[in-house]
Amino acid sequence: MNPDEAPGSVAGHGTRVPCRIVLETAADHIPVVAVAGEVDLMSEAALRTHLDAALGEKPEVLIVDLGEVSFFASCGLAALLRAQQQAAEQRTEIRVVADDRRVIRPLTVTGVDQLLKLYPSRAAATGDGPAGGEQG
Repeated sequence: MNPDEAPGSVAGHGTRVPCRIVLETAADHIPVVAVAGEVDLMSEAALRTHLDAALGEKPEVLIVDLGEVSFFASCGLAALLRAQQQAAEQRTEIRVVADDRRVIRPLTVTGVDQLLKLYPSRAAATGDGPAGGEQG
């Protein structure tokens, strides 16, 4: 096996893209959990930790930006659903940025898109973007 290939990957079909998660602040001081790379079992704990930290501040709105995600496994869906439950209890609105089929498809196939507000861009999620607004 080529050392650049992730375990379980098909030879010659790319490498695992490590997940990078950062907590940022958007316009109007809206917290953003920005995620890039692959959301899978290897990154699930980090995603949950960042979501918990952001929700711990009890913001009115939390944006979860999945615009740079290249793979979105069911554990990512579970992390979003867990965050949504916590957010609902504290009256925080979660807005999910997703513009790639690799992220949107798992959200729609499972019906999670009916529970979360989806936006095509961070600008749309903050209200600063074009009038396209919410997806779904």
